[in-house]
Amino acid sequence: MRKGIEDWQPAFEAAGFSKAILGEDAPDEADWDPADARYSVIRWVPQPFPNAMGPHLADPRTGQILSAHVIFWDDVLKLAESWYFSQASAVDERAQELPLPDELLGEVVRYIVCHEVGHSIGLRHNHRASQAYSTEQLRDPEFAAQHGPVASIMSYGRFNYVTQPGDGVERLIPMVGPYDVFAINWGYRPLPGADLPADEEETLNEWAAAVYENPWLGFGGEDFRAAVDPTVLTENIGADRIESARLGIANLERMLDFLVQATTREHEGFDLLDRMYRAIIGNRTTWLLSAAKELGGVVERRTLAAGEEPFKRVPAERQRAILAFLIENLRQAQTFLRPDIVNRIMPANAIKPVMSSQTTILNALLAGGVYKQMMDATILESERAYQLPDYLNDIKNGLFAEFKEAAPVVDAIMRALQRHFLTTIKKFLAAYETKPDPMLIRMLMEIGTPPEVADYLLSSGQGTDFRNAARTTLRELRGELTAALERVTDSTTKAHLEDLQQEVEQILSGNVAPPGINQNP
Repeated sequence: MRKGIEDWQPAFEAAGFSKAILGEDAPDEADWDPADARYSVIRWVPQPFPNAMGPHLADPRTGQILSAHVIFWDDVLKLAESWYFSQASAVDERAQELPLPDELLGEVVRYIVCHEVGHSIGLRHNHRASQAYSTEQLRDPEFAAQHGPVASIMSYGRFNYVTQPGDGVERLIPMVGPYDVFAINWGYRPLPGADLPADEEETLNEWAAAVYENPWLGFGGEDFRAAVDPTVLTENIGADRIESARLGIANLERMLDFLVQATTREHEGFDLLDRMYRAIIGNRTTWLLSAAKELGGVVERRTLAAGEEPFKRVPAERQRAILAFLIENLRQAQTFLRPDIVNRIMPANAIKPVMSSQTTILNALLAGGVYKQMMDATILESERAYQLPDYLNDIKNGLFAEFKEAAPVVDAIMRALQRHFLTTIKKFLAAYETKPDPMLIRMLMEIGTPPEVADYLLSSGQGTDFRNAARTTLRELRGELTAALERVTDSTTKAHLEDLQQEVEQILSGNVAPPGINQNP
């Protein structure tokens, strides 16, 4: 923990301060009080809460940080173990047996301390920094040793899950990065002759302009722009969302091979196996959702130049590549349904973690916010836009590809996804003319979600081409269902197709009841 504090020393040295920040053991004197505002304290709280935080006390007149009280709850160790095992164990043999060795777990705690201390000295989260490095850089042992996996310790990049066995990368844990050094210099370096904030403005603006030339200094925060910017992500690393997810999922599949051995012992239960299996499935979901954020995505380039346009939409060809990649992975979920794992975890509903992952990803493809973003692009730059009718048709072609086969056979996983596709389309059509539920908007705002983000998340596609695009897609699907039923010989598939046919007819007839509330974001 002391190392995590003092990892900030080089950043302060670059700003002109030697040994600016130190970690010391608490004194034994009886009159010393950790609640005294004159002292900055890291507290370890023995409560089962898997988190840590780094608040600080600031002078409201000047913004000067007076003291900080970083808090660690006991179960942050469980969180750290889950993170590292489910992201790094494929390439770090030390993590292939649990519990993690103390030395390794200590390095992970050091990273968490460093992040929280970053908050205590004034830094916000920078979620663009996790996207700063290329796949080649993340797989380069020399680069990884010097820079780690992210350009800022203040991102939620976690660990290097992109590198593969055999790459030789050993540094998997984030460190204070180039953005952090830049931010500390910008915020702390004294400017001779600058007595008032206005006296510093010209110099600070010149320093800030460095981000135009160096993408490692880019910043992406937690605001509405971040909600649609695919380069501002949490729990994700790498500049190419497809390649990062592909390589990360390849490592997850490797973990499944040693998961049981790593988490089970004679005369013990399977709770640890359950927790790590869910962490692995959770990573798969997160990384695929990160790719899905490019659908309708708008990339922001923060700029102080009045003549520049800060927002650029993701080109249609890239969106098509993203969609094809996601459909491919939705079709490969069986890999994660390992009987040797799930038969040790639960007697019933054992497939729920994977099936929930599937529907979560499909929900991201069929989100009202995506429809709105595509409508924006259709109006503002129609020649480069991914048109909504084409988009829904491409989803349909990917999800129902078996219908084109000579003797269609649809497996259970795809049957579930196909049903979910129709259910979701039906809900959106029923809610097309309704506004987002005020109660859900209020709930989102109570946890800090800005009103415009809440409206975006809960949108049912009002004001877009969704309704006509959905109906056109369903009419085409109806024809494909009719043709497939003439060729089907598998009895289960036949029953499934007949059920879909009835559902499509019901939707197209308009015989759908409006939902009680909008979709859950």
